[in-house]
Amino acid sequence: MAGHAFLSYAREDKAHVDQLQHSLEAGGIPIWRDIRDLQPGQDWKLSIRRAIDQDALAFVACFSRASQAKPRSYQNEELLLAIEQFRQRPPGRLWLIPVRFDDCDVPDFDLGAGRTLASLH
Repeated sequence: MAGHAFLSYAREDKAHVDQLQHSLEAGGIPIWRDIRDLQPGQDWKLSIRRAIDQDALAFVACFSRASQAKPRSYQNEELLLAIEQFRQRPPGRLWLIPVRFDDCDVPDFDLGAGRTLASLH
């Protein structure tokens, strides 16, 4: 699907992400989400990379205390791909959008030029 918002999240936040997806789609925003858009037998890593690199109009990074407590997560790989894309866009372009589901810290990933993920509103 071309021209979508890519939802990046940890499985622990599925219920929150379901609500977010419903709200965005109700507002007419197409969503790319792994549980719906990955097909059996598909190279999931390549599909996710394409969904971020080639087709995403926005990358929505979802966080919670539960997701932050995980010692490892593929979401970190998705974030690194998103940061590569973010750095190629003109300054001030809205594309990388962090969402907090509770009172957690947004990871302090370096976005370049003195910016961090945690500094995005």
